[in-house]
Amino acid sequence: MIEQHPNYTQYIQQDALEILNNLQVDQKPNFGIMSPQHMVEHLSVSFKFSTKSYGEAPESPTEQHESFKKFIFSDHPFDPSNPDKSKLEALRFENLDQAKEDLAKAIDRFYTFFEENPDAKPYNDFFGALSKEELERFHYKHLRHHFKQFSLVE
Repeated sequence: MIEQHPNYTQYIQQDALEILNNLQVDQKPNFGIMSPQHMVEHLSVSFKFSTKSYGEAPESPTEQHESFKKFIFSDHPFDPSNPDKSKLEALRFENLDQAKEDLAKAIDRFYTFFEENPDAKPYNDFFGALSKEELERFHYKHLRHHFKQFSLVE
């Protein structure tokens, strides 16, 4: 199992945003090529992406879908990115504070979506169809990965 947190919802809605208060605009990453603002904008996109379905889920999950589910329930961390294979997207916001505000809104929309659609399992080709609980584990693990990228958590 991944590092347990007593309440994923609390971590995502409250603790993560408090941790991000320590992120500085000029902070250097331990790995990868993202700036602090790139990282925050990337997290926002992942929350927005996770409440939409892209295509129809197959009748049976693919091996990739099963593998991804095993990964999000495992103690294996995300691999640090390889800068040679990465390409930074253009920044969408004027500054880091605006990006942090957008992330907070994206998190709120994520939880509102599941309050209104408690049985939803948004689908995409890479992740497969995931429930709210599975997506919370993914987001928790993803947040922790990027927080480690910028030494915000150990």
